[in-house]
Amino acid sequence: MPGIVPGPAIRVAGLRKTFGQREVLHGLDFGVERGSVFAGLALLSGTVALCAGALTGRKVHGLAAGAGVAVLGYVSNAVGRQAPDLEWLLDFSPYHWAYGNSPVTNGANAGAAAALWGISAILVVAAAVGLQRRDVGS
Repeated sequence: MPGIVPGPAIRVAGLRKTFGQREVLHGLDFGVERGSVFAGLALLSGTVALCAGALTGRKVHGLAAGAGVAVLGYVSNAVGRQAPDLEWLLDFSPYHWAYGNSPVTNGANAGAAAALWGISAILVVAAAVGLQRRDVGS
């Protein structure tokens, strides 16, 4: 396609993370290919689960938080489309962020995709900080 630059939409190279003396990430490289930015919708639920589990130390809290984001996002999207008075609910739906502008017809909304990936990145950092503050493996 004309105007499309080849290569990943997002690229991370050499990511490292240590907890005290223990290095847990050693030079992690990854990228997100163009066209797969809607994976951010699933990634958001997963990173919410990771963050909640890391901060509370409870697997069930992580699972509940991840499922809650998915279910509440879907419900706010479905209910927000039912009446003009309820359209404000769409602002709280990651489903609407990803698919609200009909991406098959109009193309992907770069701002919405960046929001999904950006929030997910912030949640991963919060999870790492939360894990660092816990007594894990010492």
